[in-house]
Amino acid sequence: MMKLGLIENAWWGSPVGRVEGIEWAKELGFDTYDLYLTGLTPSVKRAMRDAIRAAAMPIPSFIVLSYSLTDFNPDVRKYSVGWLKSQMDVGYDLEGKTMTLALGEYILEKVELKPELQWTWALE
Repeated sequence: MMKLGLIENAWWGSPVGRVEGIEWAKELGFDTYDLYLTGLTPSVKRAMRDAIRAAAMPIPSFIVLSYSLTDFNPDVRKYSVGWLKSQMDVGYDLEGKTMTLALGEYILEKVELKPELQWTWALE
């Protein structure tokens, strides 16, 4: 069955806050809600988790942006992998099902990096 989902950044630039956005999405008839894991304080994370549960809004994915996973410096890549793992924990706490990783390098460079090249750098 097809479901109608909304991504959290649909509210960015509007007066609708993070918690309120979850409530509005449910009220507007959306079935699912995707999250961006940026700027989450513990209190905001708790409030969002409570709103998600109260609205019975499944979180099929949470989006994480990483600019440094393909950095040439191995220490930066290692830090990035650790940080991404911590973001997986946050997504899990918010009952997200899938982490969507958006690599920022191709956005900044306006070039798409070949996946095998990205993972070769990341795993070194």
